[in-house]
Amino acid sequence: MLSNQSKVGWYVWLLLTGISLALHFLTGELILTGDEVRYLFAGVSIWLSGDLALPSQAWTDWQLGHGLSGNIPSGSGIHSVVHMGILSPLVAFLGLPGGRYASLLFCGFASTYFVVNYQYGKGRDVFVWTLLYLASMPLLAYMSLLYAEIWLASFLFIVMAKLSKKQLSVIEIYLVAALIMAMPFIHIRASLVALLCFVYLLAFASSNPGWLIKHYIVLLASALFSLVLFGAYQKIIAGGLTAAATFSPAFDIFIDRLAVQLFSYRHGLLLYSPIALCGFAGLIVGMVRRDRFVIFLLLCLLLYVVSFVWGTASESYTARFWVFVTPILIAGSIYWWRSSFGILRWLIVLPLVSWTLINTILFEFQSHSFLENRFGSVSWDAIYYYTGKWFHPGLIAITDPFDAPFTSQPEYPSPQNVVYFIFMIVMAMVLVGVGGSLARLSGMSVLLMYLYVGASCVINEYDPALYVKTIQKDDRGNSVVSFNLSNPLCVSGFKVGRYADAPLWGVQKQYPKSFVITAIDYAGNSIGPLVVPGLQLLRIPINDRKLRQINIASHDDQSDSGWAEFDIRLF
Repeated sequence: MLSNQSKVGWYVWLLLTGISLALHFLTGELILTGDEVRYLFAGVSIWLSGDLALPSQAWTDWQLGHGLSGNIPSGSGIHSVVHMGILSPLVAFLGLPGGRYASLLFCGFASTYFVVNYQYGKGRDVFVWTLLYLASMPLLAYMSLLYAEIWLASFLFIVMAKLSKKQLSVIEIYLVAALIMAMPFIHIRASLVALLCFVYLLAFASSNPGWLIKHYIVLLASALFSLVLFGAYQKIIAGGLTAAATFSPAFDIFIDRLAVQLFSYRHGLLLYSPIALCGFAGLIVGMVRRDRFVIFLLLCLLLYVVSFVWGTASESYTARFWVFVTPILIAGSIYWWRSSFGILRWLIVLPLVSWTLINTILFEFQSHSFLENRFGSVSWDAIYYYTGKWFHPGLIAITDPFDAPFTSQPEYPSPQNVVYFIFMIVMAMVLVGVGGSLARLSGMSVLLMYLYVGASCVINEYDPALYVKTIQKDDRGNSVVSFNLSNPLCVSGFKVGRYADAPLWGVQKQYPKSFVITAIDYAGNSIGPLVVPGLQLLRIPINDRKLRQINIASHDDQSDSGWAEFDIRLF
């Protein structure tokens, strides 16, 4: 007979995985993108050839045999592929869906284990917050993809559930140690977090019954062997102990890099999953209250941030790098919820949850829009049209510094990034106040924050009546779009078309590769020409001067592609 706790565990597993499967069946098959190509190739190669380099003809034959195009390029490189060694039989025999849904079921199991065994705030709130995060970005996308981050998150679910308890058996401690030591092999970005988890485990072990000095020796010897093995493995796949990053770590660009991961229109966590604010606030509340386990989780989060902000997620779904530490954000959210009371917490949570679930609904019906945020906030652009052209936080989000090499005046740190950090800090302090002793002051701050967000969304969208749009032709026959402003205004950027005009990386086919901008300011001085990349959402590096006229033209020496006929908005 199953115990009551075991029965609850099975019910929770069925419910969590059932909802997740239902959501993913509604979504349909996601496009094969980014590093998934490498992961798929590695998994098939490991099973069919015993190494990471399957012959090209065998790779083509496998694709055609599993309903794929046959044109997917082979790929190896510096990515960890340990999880694909585990999935290799499934992808080799069942194809891409086999590996993807194995990841989904594994995450469902791990999150269930967390819900049933997590000791901090055990109850319905643990289930609700876990389900809420599973049904939102970024977990919603990555549970059905081959990326390594979902495996790291699943490991962390189990490790956190174990370490949150007061005592563990010797066998359980060894099992937790094995999971921790496996994390860097899944991906090097987990190395610092794994190190801190191992140190915490050593300190935790001394209070457990049956723990002897010889067990310390075994753990330390195992860790040393794991470190040597990881060094050899990393040298094979990457040529060294470190991994390559798009941006070299430097203190002066840290704020901008973190801002990209929190606020950018491509991969900003808080732009697409604002419930994470509750997670950050809960960790701060726990730190203030000197809760040892919550402080440990906060340190894990900080170490991970230091290790991942230097990379770019490129062709991947929103907030990919935050997948690993989502269990920490869930724990923080639970702690905050249980630290706050009354109507104030509902005033905060309901709008944040609504904002988050709007993106969940969009993902189910238009999942590819989240992939294409490299061309602008195309997911929020769709929501903008669906909600009657009123609410569009994507227009006030920062431009991703991933585009910095293509802009004429990159700034470090960007003043707008500083404004967003101030906003996040104030909002986090509001949440902390609600979870602490400053409830009334925090309640007033909540209302002010809502007014601020609403006003930002309104004032950043210019009323079309404020300018007159005309289209002319230049001497090459290409369109020149002119905006004559009825009142001089500072223009920070413009938006060309909408997602439906150019889906699936079709921007280059619809728009010029670059635009040339000229303008006339309030005093009658000419500005430009300025060349900006041909993306849908563009920042103009003259937003500190009031303009009377702004002209947008194609910079390409080619025939007109009709882009000028699309809806073009200034903001």
